[in-house]
Amino acid sequence: MRGEKSATNILAFAFKEAWDYRSFFEDEDQLVFFLYFVAAAKMTQLRRRAERRYIQLTAAFAVDAQSEEDRSVLIRRIIAAVDKLPRQRKMAIREHYLNGKTARQIADEQQLSERTVYNHMSRGLDDLKKSLPLQTNV
Repeated sequence: MRGEKSATNILAFAFKEAWDYRSFFEDEDQLVFFLYFVAAAKMTQLRRRAERRYIQLTAAFAVDAQSEEDRSVLIRRIIAAVDKLPRQRKMAIREHYLNGKTARQIADEQQLSERTVYNHMSRGLDDLKKSLPLQTNV
């Protein structure tokens, strides 16, 4: 569902950009190339944002992954642990770290107070730290 929503948002963004620059297109090929380029750039931006959020999440555990493989394993473990959290904590962690939303944005969407969202994130991180026996390399 999330992937479908992201794809819809990317397409909407690409077509809005195409509409804004419509006077520059002389033929259909230029429009198609522009749409492809904008969509690809937006997907790259979203992927990088998600990677940065997961890096922030792993940094919260003060873990020094020595290789890309270690990092990949760590991220899979964290994702699995996040999936086991209670619904509200899981939602807060995912929305903040994966989607880059602020506590205020999450609070508005979920009709919660900002303080409640902070509590869900804090308790979610505490739960993750307890459930993930991570070793640090010093």
